[in-house]
Amino acid sequence: MKCQWIRWLFAALVVTCGANSGFAAAGREDIAAAPPVTGIRIGGTPVLVFDHTRDKQAANNIPDGQIAAWKSRDGTINLTIPHFQNYRMRGPTLDRLEIDPSPTYDSLARSSETPEQDYDYHHWILSPYTQDGATVYALAHSEWYACLVNADCATTVPATANNSGSYQLNSWANVVSLFASTDGGATWALHGQRKDHVVAMEAFTWTGSSELSEAVYRVASNASGMQSPSRIIREGGYYYAIGWLVHRDFARIDAATGVAPVDKYGWVLMRTRDISSPGSWEGWESGTRFSPLSLHRYAAFMPKQNGRALNAANPQIVYDTAAQQYIAVFAVYGDAQKGAYYTTTPSLAAPSWSEARLIEGSTALALDPRSAKPAAACNRGFIPVNYPSLLDPDSPGFNFEYTGGNLWLFYVVNPARACGGDNMARDLYRVRLLVSRQDR
Repeated sequence: MKCQWIRWLFAALVVTCGANSGFAAAGREDIAAAPPVTGIRIGGTPVLVFDHTRDKQAANNIPDGQIAAWKSRDGTINLTIPHFQNYRMRGPTLDRLEIDPSPTYDSLARSSETPEQDYDYHHWILSPYTQDGATVYALAHSEWYACLVNADCATTVPATANNSGSYQLNSWANVVSLFASTDGGATWALHGQRKDHVVAMEAFTWTGSSELSEAVYRVASNASGMQSPSRIIREGGYYYAIGWLVHRDFARIDAATGVAPVDKYGWVLMRTRDISSPGSWEGWESGTRFSPLSLHRYAAFMPKQNGRALNAANPQIVYDTAAQQYIAVFAVYGDAQKGAYYTTTPSLAAPSWSEARLIEGSTALALDPRSAKPAAACNRGFIPVNYPSLLDPDSPGFNFEYTGGNLWLFYVVNPARACGGDNMARDLYRVRLLVSRQDR
């Protein structure tokens, strides 16, 4: 996930979509009035988890997405460090983790296939889930680029309002893929031959198109697809996750700008009964109705605050067993106060999302204690590329789906996106969250 493109794209989407675009339908039209979770606040100081000066094993062994964790059969905890060179940290507890020097999946060595139909170029393993600590499945953020066909991905041009300046980023096509591991997550492999590993195919198909022959990506950004799936979490007989969608109508490319307009945008709630089957996932439409993702009938929605849709980045979710609520945490594109936010729902099978609320203290939190400017505004508050995530070290089971009160917010520090510095010198921190619940 390319930080400079993320920043550019979503500044543009604020204009393209807007608050009245129709993409912001909540889980139900009626917002839950009084969620049992009545507040969340920062309750401590940041603790370093991944230190790039100590732990980095390869050029791209840096956190480039939301982290997740699972437990091996013997109880050892595994924490993802996602990038297209994927690694993990391991240890007996979440506060005693060490980097595993062996990659779990290196896209440079095992993928990097040019044919679009394979969707096997770069993969970020984001959403592991295991039922026994030995066989692990995971949803992955998978990127392919149309410029690969024309062999001009390295070309850059001056950036404009409609052009990221990178042929590669302009032609980004994203799918969600399924991976599997039979050794407890030590190594991963695509689960399905060729495109059979694809869970959600919502990107524009470039191969054979006039848009590719005309190389429209050279003049404007037309990135599209489903990306950045959240943690997998179980409710009843289904396994749920939330994907993040940018869908474009390439039949209506603007002749003046070269941009295909965004016609569907936001969170997509997905589920399956069988996490081993890539083609079995469904998307939420409304109420309790889901339909196969392949039918493209799912809704894309955004959390709301005071009746206004927030331009929310991809969320991470956990189930609060005391409040009996799912909590989704996220940052917002273009948010002047740079807050971390949350929204809740009592069910994923019949979602009814609360109004989004600010995590108290998140706008003032100095994210990087080692910053050269620790007290400066550039070091305070959250933006989407901090990739906020949630973990409770006391969560039962293998997959850290639950919190009973000992909740921690994990986030990435990227100096290049804060007070200035090296984009590849990223660290991972965690900070305690205190959850308030209404009396029952």
